Amino acid sequence: MRTPTTPTRHLPPPSNNRGNGRDGPVNRWHRNIAIVAGVGLLYLLMTGVPLQFSPQLALGQKFVTSSWVLDWYGLEAPTTVKGSTGVVHIGGLLFVGKTPLGQLDDLAGAVQTDTATVAAGGKRLVIAHRAAPNLPETIDIGSPITGIGQTHDALFLATTDGTLAADLSLVNWQPAATIPESVRWAEVSALDAADAEYYRDAFRGRMLNLERWLQDLHSGRFFGTAGVVVIDAVSLLLLMLAATGLILWWRYQRRRVES
Repeated sequence: MRTPTTPTRHLPPPSNNRGNGRDGPVNRWHRNIAIVAGVGLLYLLMTGVPLQFSPQLALGQKFVTSSWVLDWYGLEAPTTVKGSTGVVHIGGLLFVGKTPLGQLDDLAGAVQTDTATVAAGGKRLVIAHRAAPNLPETIDIGSPITGIGQTHDALFLATTDGTLAADLSLVNWQPAATIPESVRWAEVSALDAADAEYYRDAFRGRMLNLERWLQDLHSGRFFGTAGVVVIDAVSLLLLMLAATGLILWWRYQRRRVES
């Protein structure tokens, strides 16, 4: 009588993975690096792509108004706000009413005619014509201006080199032969805290343009030294991702040849 025998089972030899299989260490490193580097790459794209089109997007003329961002930079508006005849001056920035007018080093005074608002300070005049209030005209006088006044048909500028006069067309400024007693010289005074608050907020909202903020975000400088280190680490991870990908490709090609 024959005793039944159990069929012999031939088990496959144990796999010597060592990085060649699906769950090898190189694969795991590649996968984990890809997840982290992918997040960093998305951040770099979101902050970098707009910078490539900065002129077209006019990022240099757009401003960050978020209070927490401005606080993070430590940006504060000047405390002194001056006003004269409808014109407000703060930190070199002029406003007519609540509309930004232009840049002026200081404010020596302002007058209004039937056709324009004229602000004087430093060595310049800034003229906002009522027909084109968004296109202010700047005139360089050449001498420091100490005051501006007007009569019913002329304007006068007091400078360190004498007094200049011009008719209401504001085209030619010539040394004044005489100074009428009827000249009404513009007065400059500091705004009280309540009136100055709007202009301080408006000035602060123009201290940081969008282009600069995106540059700081893209480089990591916005977050200080730690941010720069993180961005450098993301760059290193991208290099490691390329290296591990190259290793995996080379092993795949080798297995194809061996098979």
